[in-house]
Amino acid sequence: ATYGGSGALTESQSTPVAVTVTPEPSTMQLILSSYNPATNGSVTVTPYGYYLGLAARVCGVHSHLGGNDNDICQDGIPTGTVTFKANAATLATVGLSSIGSAATSVQFLNAGSYTIAANYSGDNSFDPGVFSLPLQITKAVTAIAMTANGTTYAGKPLAFTIQLTTDSAGLAPTGVVALESGTTILAQAPVIGAAGGSNLASGTATITTANLPPGTNPLRAVYLGDGNYASSVSNSINVTGKPFFTLANA
Repeated sequence: ATYGGSGALTESQSTPVAVTVTPEPSTMQLILSSYNPATNGSVTVTPYGYYLGLAARVCGVHSHLGGNDNDICQDGIPTGTVTFKANAATLATVGLSSIGSAATSVQFLNAGSYTIAANYSGDNSFDPGVFSLPLQITKAVTAIAMTANGTTYAGKPLAFTIQLTTDSAGLAPTGVVALESGTTILAQAPVIGAAGGSNLASGTATITTANLPPGTNPLRAVYLGDGNYASSVSNSINVTGKPFFTLANA
Protein backbone atom coordinates (compact mmCIF):
# COMPACT_ATOMS: atom_id res chain seq x y z
CA ALA A 1 0.00 0.00 0.00
CA THR A 2 1.25 3.50 -0.80
CA TYR A 3 0.49 6.76 1.05
CA GLY A 4 0.93 9.81 -1.09
CA GLY A 5 1.84 12.13 1.77
CA SER A 6 0.52 15.55 2.81
CA GLY A 7 1.80 18.96 3.83
CA ALA A 8 2.77 17.64 7.22
CA LEU A 9 3.62 13.99 6.43
CA THR A 10 5.89 12.45 3.89
CA GLU A 11 4.76 9.75 1.54
CA SER A 12 5.33 6.15 2.56
CA GLN A 13 4.89 2.58 1.32
CA SER A 14 4.00 -0.50 3.32
CA THR A 15 5.87 -3.77 3.36
CA PRO A 16 4.45 -6.10 0.65
CA VAL A 17 2.21 -8.91 1.91
CA ALA A 18 1.91 -12.12 -0.11
CA VAL A 19 -1.70 -13.17 -0.82
CA THR A 20 -2.63 -16.61 -2.15
CA VAL A 21 -6.03 -16.97 -3.85
CA THR A 22 -7.15 -20.57 -4.06
CA PRO A 23 -9.94 -21.95 -6.27
CA GLU A 24 -13.38 -22.09 -4.69
CA PRO A 25 -14.97 -25.54 -4.23
CA SER A 26 -17.64 -26.17 -6.84
CA THR A 27 -21.21 -27.36 -6.52
CA MET A 28 -23.62 -28.65 -9.12
CA GLN A 29 -27.30 -29.09 -9.82
CA LEU A 30 -27.69 -32.37 -11.76
CA ILE A 31 -31.06 -33.10 -13.36
CA LEU A 32 -32.31 -36.27 -15.09
CA SER A 33 -35.34 -35.96 -17.39
CA SER A 34 -37.27 -38.87 -18.95
CA TYR A 35 -39.83 -38.66 -21.76
CA ASN A 36 -42.31 -41.17 -23.16
CA PRO A 37 -41.55 -41.54 -26.90
CA ALA A 38 -45.22 -42.29 -27.61
CA THR A 39 -46.58 -39.12 -25.97
CA ASN A 40 -43.44 -37.01 -25.35
CA GLY A 41 -44.75 -36.52 -21.83
CA SER A 42 -42.36 -36.41 -18.86
CA VAL A 43 -42.33 -39.40 -16.50
CA THR A 44 -40.93 -40.19 -13.07
CA VAL A 45 -40.06 -43.82 -13.88
CA THR A 46 -37.75 -44.56 -16.81
CA PRO A 47 -38.49 -47.74 -18.79
CA TYR A 48 -36.11 -48.99 -21.45
CA GLY A 49 -36.40 -47.09 -24.73
CA TYR A 50 -37.59 -43.82 -23.19
CA TYR A 51 -35.76 -40.61 -24.04
CA LEU A 52 -33.33 -39.52 -21.32
CA GLY A 53 -31.82 -36.07 -20.90
CA LEU A 54 -29.03 -35.01 -18.54
CA ALA A 55 -28.38 -31.41 -17.49
CA ALA A 56 -25.79 -29.95 -15.13
CA ARG A 57 -25.41 -26.43 -13.74
CA VAL A 58 -22.08 -25.62 -12.06
CA CYS A 59 -21.37 -22.78 -9.62
CA GLY A 60 -19.14 -22.06 -6.65
CA VAL A 61 -20.34 -23.31 -3.27
CA HIS A 62 -21.16 -19.77 -2.15
CA SER A 63 -23.66 -19.27 -4.99
CA HIS A 64 -27.32 -20.14 -4.69
CA LEU A 65 -28.59 -22.61 -7.30
CA GLY A 66 -32.33 -22.10 -7.48
CA GLY A 67 -33.04 -24.28 -10.49
CA ASN A 68 -33.56 -21.35 -12.86
CA ASP A 69 -31.16 -21.16 -15.79
CA ASN A 70 -31.46 -17.39 -15.64
CA ASP A 71 -29.96 -17.34 -12.13
CA ILE A 72 -26.39 -16.07 -12.33
CA CYS A 73 -23.67 -17.61 -10.16
CA GLN A 74 -23.01 -14.83 -7.66
CA ASP A 75 -19.32 -15.64 -7.26
CA GLY A 76 -18.45 -15.99 -10.94
CA ILE A 77 -19.31 -18.32 -13.81
CA PRO A 78 -17.22 -21.49 -14.08
CA THR A 79 -15.63 -22.60 -17.33
CA GLY A 80 -14.39 -26.03 -18.39
CA THR A 81 -16.25 -29.22 -19.20
CA VAL A 82 -18.65 -31.73 -17.67
CA THR A 83 -18.24 -35.43 -18.44
CA PHE A 84 -21.43 -37.46 -17.99
CA LYS A 85 -21.07 -41.14 -17.07
CA ALA A 86 -23.39 -44.10 -16.51
CA ASN A 87 -21.54 -46.34 -14.08
CA ALA A 88 -18.09 -46.64 -15.70
CA ALA A 89 -19.21 -45.80 -19.26
CA THR A 90 -18.67 -42.27 -20.57
CA LEU A 91 -21.78 -40.88 -22.22
CA ALA A 92 -20.59 -37.44 -23.33
CA THR A 93 -18.21 -34.59 -22.52
CA VAL A 94 -19.82 -31.16 -22.89
CA GLY A 95 -18.32 -27.69 -22.52
CA LEU A 96 -19.98 -25.31 -20.07
CA SER A 97 -22.12 -22.57 -21.58
CA SER A 98 -21.91 -18.87 -20.81
CA ILE A 99 -24.08 -19.45 -17.72
CA GLY A 100 -22.14 -22.52 -16.52
CA SER A 101 -24.51 -25.23 -17.75
CA ALA A 102 -24.08 -28.38 -19.85
CA ALA A 103 -26.64 -30.82 -21.25
CA THR A 104 -26.79 -33.96 -23.35
CA SER A 105 -29.27 -36.60 -24.45
CA VAL A 106 -28.57 -40.27 -23.85
CA GLN A 107 -28.99 -43.17 -26.24
CA PHE A 108 -31.09 -45.84 -24.59
CA LEU A 109 -29.54 -47.54 -21.58
CA ASN A 110 -30.34 -51.21 -21.02
CA ALA A 111 -32.66 -52.10 -18.17
CA GLY A 112 -30.79 -52.08 -14.85
CA SER A 113 -29.42 -49.92 -12.05
CA TYR A 114 -27.05 -47.03 -12.76
CA THR A 115 -25.15 -44.27 -11.06
CA ILE A 116 -25.26 -41.23 -13.31
CA ALA A 117 -22.21 -39.08 -12.58
CA ALA A 118 -21.25 -35.63 -13.81
CA ASN A 119 -17.51 -34.90 -13.52
CA TYR A 120 -16.67 -31.19 -13.60
CA SER A 121 -13.14 -30.53 -14.88
CA GLY A 122 -12.53 -27.37 -12.83
CA ASP A 123 -10.75 -24.19 -13.93
CA ASN A 124 -8.45 -21.55 -12.43
CA SER A 125 -11.20 -20.27 -10.13
CA PHE A 126 -13.25 -23.36 -9.28
CA ASP A 127 -12.19 -26.81 -8.09
CA PRO A 128 -13.10 -29.99 -9.97
CA GLY A 129 -16.01 -31.98 -8.57
CA VAL A 130 -17.97 -35.19 -9.08
CA PHE A 131 -21.72 -35.21 -8.53
CA SER A 132 -24.08 -38.17 -9.02
CA LEU A 133 -27.66 -39.43 -8.91
CA PRO A 134 -29.09 -42.97 -8.97
CA LEU A 135 -31.11 -44.11 -12.00
CA GLN A 136 -33.21 -47.24 -12.42
CA ILE A 137 -34.13 -48.30 -15.98
CA THR A 138 -37.06 -50.71 -15.86
CA LYS A 139 -38.07 -53.15 -18.59
CA ALA A 140 -40.32 -51.67 -21.25
CA VAL A 141 -43.99 -52.63 -21.05
CA THR A 142 -45.26 -54.86 -23.87
CA ALA A 143 -48.67 -55.99 -25.09
CA ILE A 144 -49.52 -58.84 -27.44
CA ALA A 145 -52.62 -59.68 -29.46
CA MET A 146 -53.30 -63.06 -31.07
CA THR A 147 -55.40 -64.07 -34.07
CA ALA A 148 -55.89 -67.50 -35.67
CA ASN A 149 -56.70 -68.70 -39.18
CA GLY A 150 -59.31 -71.05 -37.74
CA THR A 151 -60.81 -72.25 -34.48
CA THR A 152 -61.44 -75.91 -35.27
CA TYR A 153 -58.89 -78.58 -36.08
CA ALA A 154 -59.79 -80.27 -39.38
CA GLY A 155 -56.75 -82.39 -40.06
CA LYS A 156 -54.38 -79.50 -40.84
CA PRO A 157 -52.31 -77.37 -38.45
CA LEU A 158 -53.75 -74.06 -37.32
CA ALA A 159 -51.71 -70.85 -37.64
CA PHE A 160 -51.66 -68.33 -34.78
CA THR A 161 -50.33 -64.85 -35.47
CA ILE A 162 -49.08 -62.75 -32.57
CA GLN A 163 -48.51 -59.00 -32.77
CA LEU A 164 -46.28 -57.44 -30.08
CA THR A 165 -46.40 -53.72 -29.36
CA THR A 166 -44.40 -51.49 -26.99
CA ASP A 167 -44.08 -47.84 -26.02
CA SER A 168 -40.30 -48.05 -26.43
CA ALA A 169 -38.14 -46.37 -29.04
CA GLY A 170 -35.29 -48.80 -28.32
CA LEU A 171 -33.84 -51.87 -29.99
CA ALA A 172 -35.95 -54.67 -31.42
CA PRO A 173 -37.62 -57.04 -28.93
CA THR A 174 -36.21 -60.57 -28.90
CA GLY A 175 -37.18 -63.84 -27.24
CA VAL A 176 -40.00 -66.30 -27.85
CA VAL A 177 -43.77 -66.52 -27.71
CA ALA A 178 -45.41 -69.65 -26.29
CA LEU A 179 -48.87 -70.94 -27.20
CA GLU A 180 -50.49 -72.27 -24.03
CA SER A 181 -53.54 -74.25 -22.98
CA GLY A 182 -53.81 -73.65 -19.27
CA THR A 183 -50.28 -74.24 -17.98
CA THR A 184 -49.34 -76.56 -20.87
CA ILE A 185 -47.07 -75.17 -23.58
CA LEU A 186 -48.28 -76.45 -26.95
CA ALA A 187 -45.70 -74.75 -29.21
CA GLN A 188 -43.25 -71.85 -29.36
CA ALA A 189 -41.91 -69.45 -31.99
CA PRO A 190 -39.24 -66.72 -32.00
CA VAL A 191 -40.18 -63.06 -32.03
CA ILE A 192 -39.23 -61.21 -35.20
CA GLY A 193 -38.58 -57.76 -33.78
CA ALA A 194 -38.39 -54.28 -35.29
CA ALA A 195 -36.40 -51.51 -33.62
CA GLY A 196 -37.89 -48.16 -32.73
CA GLY A 197 -37.26 -45.13 -34.89
CA SER A 198 -40.00 -43.26 -36.69
CA ASN A 199 -42.24 -45.95 -35.17
CA LEU A 200 -42.10 -47.63 -31.76
CA ALA A 201 -40.36 -50.97 -31.31
CA SER A 202 -42.58 -53.95 -32.15
CA GLY A 203 -42.51 -57.60 -33.11
CA THR A 204 -44.41 -60.50 -34.64
CA ALA A 205 -44.46 -64.26 -34.23
CA THR A 206 -46.30 -67.03 -36.04
CA ILE A 207 -47.01 -70.39 -34.46
CA THR A 208 -48.28 -73.15 -36.72
CA THR A 209 -49.22 -76.35 -34.90
CA ALA A 210 -51.48 -79.37 -34.88
CA ASN A 211 -50.61 -80.04 -31.25
CA LEU A 212 -54.06 -79.01 -30.03
CA PRO A 213 -55.76 -80.53 -26.99
CA PRO A 214 -58.99 -82.54 -27.48
CA GLY A 215 -62.25 -80.72 -27.00
CA THR A 216 -62.74 -76.97 -26.93
CA ASN A 217 -60.19 -75.03 -24.89
CA PRO A 218 -59.15 -71.39 -24.49
CA LEU A 219 -55.64 -70.91 -25.90
CA ARG A 220 -53.45 -67.89 -25.24
CA ALA A 221 -50.04 -66.61 -26.27
CA VAL A 222 -47.42 -65.61 -23.72
CA TYR A 223 -44.43 -63.42 -24.61
CA LEU A 224 -41.63 -64.49 -22.28
CA GLY A 225 -39.77 -61.17 -22.48
CA ASP A 226 -36.03 -60.47 -22.77
CA GLY A 227 -33.42 -58.34 -21.02
CA ASN A 228 -35.14 -55.05 -21.91
CA TYR A 229 -38.77 -55.97 -22.56
CA ALA A 230 -41.26 -57.30 -20.00
CA SER A 231 -43.40 -60.39 -20.53
CA SER A 232 -47.09 -60.12 -21.50
CA VAL A 233 -50.14 -62.30 -22.14
CA SER A 234 -52.50 -62.16 -25.10
CA ASN A 235 -56.24 -62.49 -25.44
CA SER A 236 -57.69 -66.03 -25.41
CA ILE A 237 -59.17 -67.84 -28.41
CA ASN A 238 -61.42 -70.87 -27.96
CA VAL A 239 -60.10 -73.64 -30.19
CA THR A 240 -61.62 -77.07 -30.82
CA GLY A 241 -58.88 -79.62 -31.19
CA LYS A 242 -58.76 -83.24 -32.15
CA PRO A 243 -61.98 -85.04 -31.20
CA PHE A 244 -62.15 -87.40 -28.25
CA PHE A 245 -62.14 -91.07 -29.19
CA THR A 246 -63.95 -93.66 -27.08
CA LEU A 247 -63.84 -97.39 -27.51
CA ALA A 248 -67.13 -99.23 -27.20
CA ASN A 249 -67.57 -102.93 -26.74
CA ALA A 250 -68.76 -104.69 -29.87
